[in-house]
Amino acid sequence: MQSTRQGLAHVFGDNINTDIISPPQYMELSARDAAKYAMSSVDPEFASRVKPGDIIVAGDNFGSGSSRELAPLSLKHLGVGAVIAKFFARIFYRNAINLGLPVVECAEADKIRPGDRLTVDFIGGSVRNESRGETYACSTLPSHILDLVRKGGLIPHLKERRAGKNGGSDAITARSGEMKRSIPCRGISPGRATGEVLLCSQPIGFNFGFNCETGQVIEHNHELNGVSVKDKILVFPYGKGSTGGSYVVYQLARMGTGPKAVINRVTETIIACGAIMAGLPVVDSMEEDPYATLKNGDIVTVDADRQVVIVEQGGAS
Repeated sequence: MQSTRQGLAHVFGDNINTDIISPPQYMELSARDAAKYAMSSVDPEFASRVKPGDIIVAGDNFGSGSSRELAPLSLKHLGVGAVIAKFFARIFYRNAINLGLPVVECAEADKIRPGDRLTVDFIGGSVRNESRGETYACSTLPSHILDLVRKGGLIPHLKERRAGKNGGSDAITARSGEMKRSIPCRGISPGRATGEVLLCSQPIGFNFGFNCETGQVIEHNHELNGVSVKDKILVFPYGKGSTGGSYVVYQLARMGTGPKAVINRVTETIIACGAIMAGLPVVDSMEEDPYATLKNGDIVTVDADRQVVIVEQGGAS
């Protein structure tokens, strides 16, 4: 991305937490629909007034509270170009960067007024208030983070890194006398693993959802409650819940009780971050629906580097 962004200021105070940024009563909506209610408890007209490229300016402790990604994602869906605050809650800061939303800290943010035209220089570390002829120092973003933001966040960044690698072919091939089916997919977290498929039709929340000592799912009323994911090729639509789930993915891998690999319909940042830390192969966006193609007990190889899922042999349905 360019090292600067320019937009009009929308100014808020201290302690704007994630419940204010993205009200929890709208969590069941899609991120795009939930974005219509962003900041509504403190500024009911914000979502309708903000224009693409505009900049949020706030005081201390911006983004405190829940660690859910929906807060920065709502701002991104509205086209917010950057967030300036005196101080950010650390998890919000990390989530914003992972989703491709640039954020900087500025001790003089309280000098900015609503409607001021700002130019943020992420490399130079300055906020130029064009309306008032003033310049304020701010934190910088290193070039590799700016590159991640330019690509739209962590997952698009990883996808681009995999570009150009052999994605396999949707074909039947013979190896050692066995018929194997290769299905192209998108590689998210690198690596290769072979194991037995465990299908799950429900989203999985890793934070508080697992016994890390056994690998068993402990979420009440979940279809996998009581089932161990140890050494499985775990197939589920997407992750849910808090970003603390990233550390549970890592902990399961560290203790040797986690899955060998993961196949998602769509991988979100919680799973991607945890898998990268853990060295867990993860793919998504199979060219064939995994729920129509795979069965419990199938032996498959997940090759995230080549961006292919290979069905080695069928199992019990």
